[in-house]
Amino acid sequence: MVQALSGRGKQGTGRPTARSSGGLGAGHRDPLAAADTGTEKKYPSWGSKKLFARLRRLHDSEKVPSRATISRILKQFGLVKHRTRRRAKAGPERVDPRRLEPLWGNDVWGVDFKGWFRTGDGQKCHPLTISDLYSRFIIHCDNLSSLALAPVWQSFERVFQQYGLPRAIRVDNGKPFAGGWVLGLTQLSVWWRLLGIQVDFIDPGKPYQNGAHERMHLSLKLEIANPPARSLQAQRRRTTKWLRSFNEERPHEALGMKTPAEIYLASELKYHPVWPVEYDAEFEVRTVNSKGDIQWLNNRRFIGEAFQGQRLGLRRYNDQMHEVYLSDILLGHLPAAHFCPFRPTVSKRKNARTASNDPSTEQLLTSTVLPKY
Repeated sequence: MVQALSGRGKQGTGRPTARSSGGLGAGHRDPLAAADTGTEKKYPSWGSKKLFARLRRLHDSEKVPSRATISRILKQFGLVKHRTRRRAKAGPERVDPRRLEPLWGNDVWGVDFKGWFRTGDGQKCHPLTISDLYSRFIIHCDNLSSLALAPVWQSFERVFQQYGLPRAIRVDNGKPFAGGWVLGLTQLSVWWRLLGIQVDFIDPGKPYQNGAHERMHLSLKLEIANPPARSLQAQRRRTTKWLRSFNEERPHEALGMKTPAEIYLASELKYHPVWPVEYDAEFEVRTVNSKGDIQWLNNRRFIGEAFQGQRLGLRRYNDQMHEVYLSDILLGHLPAAHFCPFRPTVSKRKNARTASNDPSTEQLLTSTVLPKY
């Protein structure tokens, strides 16, 4: 069928031939021809996986070429047809609102992890930072030992209880804030949405869209993390003193040389626990299990792990499709056919920039364009 594994054959025949007699190990002759001289015509749909299994059955005591080698030979002689993968059908489109600009305190909070570093004793430190983008007030800086969800969640609960809720939270596309396959949502950002907070994901690779917060990270690094403290506890004590100085003593140019504490007031939107979502009678309700699946039409259908434990509402869209909602958020379309995957909503920003007029990241991260501190 194909040439001997050495890649040699008779010239001008257009078809490779087997080498001299002997076992596969000794003469290394064409194993596929040895398996079945008519394989090329009898089994045109066989690929390397099936041919490898066939050869092992026929020559179990001899050396059989690897599946990768068989695949390479098939490709070399044009015996493999490349299948064009079908592109998954897109779900419904959603136009995101324009990016909210802070006009007053608690309009937008900037949230991020400053890049981790090691304390003097070698322990990792991941500073979780939360700041009010209007007043520059640093609401919280928690030096965590990992990026695990539980301590991050607890940090936000404490902050919400003490300072209330913002109208929007601006974050990058990294975990645990973003990265889910449905609207970029994770368990954490799903919780924010259910609290009524707008989640504003910056565009990938454009940290300047959260520039005021990133500029604060530079001050943090220079003043308390370079070099770091001898231990994580010592770093936390150092951070507490620095926060007091940053918020209450340091004048800020962007604030007319006032301090952030002179401008910032706690939010009037009070924190409240999230209750199970209720839906109108036109919806069928399903609860997402720990693997991100729901039970629908006698089949388990994957929606997303970000929605574990959430109650989703399904409403008929047409004869072949249902809309899937979390509260008032359209997550996507679920086809009735069990072999058709869930189609998540495609999010598009209303004021998205084009590549032609979008300045480079390097330009916008220079000191001339970063917010003044």
